[in-house]
Amino acid sequence: MPRDLDFDPARELALVRGVISRDEAAIEEFAEKLEKIQRNLASLNARFGRPLNADDRADLEQDTVIVVLKKLSTYEGRAPIDGWVYRICRFEFMNRMRAKGRQPRELPEDAEPASTDGVMQEDANSDRVRRALARVGGVEAEIISLRHYGNLKFPEISKHLEIPLGTVKTRYYRGLQRLKVALESEASDDA
Repeated sequence: MPRDLDFDPARELALVRGVISRDEAAIEEFAEKLEKIQRNLASLNARFGRPLNADDRADLEQDTVIVVLKKLSTYEGRAPIDGWVYRICRFEFMNRMRAKGRQPRELPEDAEPASTDGVMQEDANSDRVRRALARVGGVEAEIISLRHYGNLKFPEISKHLEIPLGTVKTRYYRGLQRLKVALESEASDDA
């Protein structure tokens, strides 16, 4: 398999270190790499016969971005970041397919109501995320809220906020990074 001739492990590691240390230029460059997640997932979905609809793919895209950001500190520079991100996309896609295969299509009429324990946990997590979003604040928090709670796509957010699409994406990914830090901070405060 041919290797990427432009692959420079030191440069890729420096980029990741820059993102982790919240360097603006590194975050913007990395945001462009994260934009490939959408294309990767669309390609995988097409290859497997389009089992995910647009909403499912959008949810998976958001979840995959979060996984990539959480795992960013584990990147070792053995392969280009794009390939590393693709492998995470493939793994998350396959996990979603396995989970989708286990989900019942429709509940039988005589099914018992589900326990509310999971809902209570989800509400607690939602409150925790909303508090962390308040700490992030500004346009970044607004974009994340519109994307996750308003279910708007990037072009819709761009139009709604009247800012360029590229800026929306950059602020979204930068905001996710700040949100991750805020959530970790809150978790350590609770400990």
